[in-house]
Amino acid sequence: MAATQEKATPCCPDAALSSESKSSILQLRNASASDPADDPIRNRASVPPTLIRPLDSTSANAPAPKGLPVMLRAQSSHPLEPLSAAEISVAVATVRAAGATPEVRDSMRFVEVALNEGGPMIPSKLPPRQARLVVYNKKSNETSVWVVELSEVHAATRGGHHRGKVISSQVVPDVQPPMDAMEYAECEAVVKDYPPFREAMKKRGIEDLDLVMVDPWCAGYHSEADAPSRRLAKPLIFCRTESDCPMENGYARPVEGIHVLVDMQNMVVLEFEDRKLVPLPPADP
Repeated sequence: MAATQEKATPCCPDAALSSESKSSILQLRNASASDPADDPIRNRASVPPTLIRPLDSTSANAPAPKGLPVMLRAQSSHPLEPLSAAEISVAVATVRAAGATPEVRDSMRFVEVALNEGGPMIPSKLPPRQARLVVYNKKSNETSVWVVELSEVHAATRGGHHRGKVISSQVVPDVQPPMDAMEYAECEAVVKDYPPFREAMKKRGIEDLDLVMVDPWCAGYHSEADAPSRRLAKPLIFCRTESDCPMENGYARPVEGIHVLVDMQNMVVLEFEDRKLVPLPPADP
């Protein structure tokens, strides 16, 4: 019987190559690794260094270079972004300077200063930035709405000056704008200094008025007496248990049975009634 011979199969493709072929392949690999610039595939995907420029060195008015397009720097702000601190300062100063007398200027309280976005029309070019201001005049008890055009607000950084121009102003009758933080503090001081209020606190065992919180709330409209021709508030009273505990919830202990009505324009107590002695809630455990 004739003996069968098994055909040898190489374990990898390089095993079937001759030593001369292997040497040629190794030389090609070494040449490619040693000099990447000679690789035609890499050269095809590379970009000449002369066409690469940093973004900061590109001027907005410079002509576009030949070759690859370079993206110009985008605008630093959006036209409908909120007013900056500088723009708010310019708007407030412009309205205050438009006051007829020093007394009028000193009695102005700026309740709101926001961007005036304009109507739904689409302009052909970007409109100038405008601010809309809600101003309460404490002396005359009037609420007005102003529109100020802002131009060259950031000119001071280039050696210029801040400028603003009043576009319109209108007094809105029989309305009251929201109360501000200064009015909150003034109302609390007026109520705490009112002798009948102090006596009512003593009846409830409250000796330290620093623990008492007075929060003025809008009076609402229940009759003609609450008409918006007057700036009225009905404070709610609360009492904390510790003056040096920042984690304590002072609103957990309301002081009930007391009615207070405050004239916020003149900061005087108009009405006060101790209607019912209600025990204070216990302190938090």
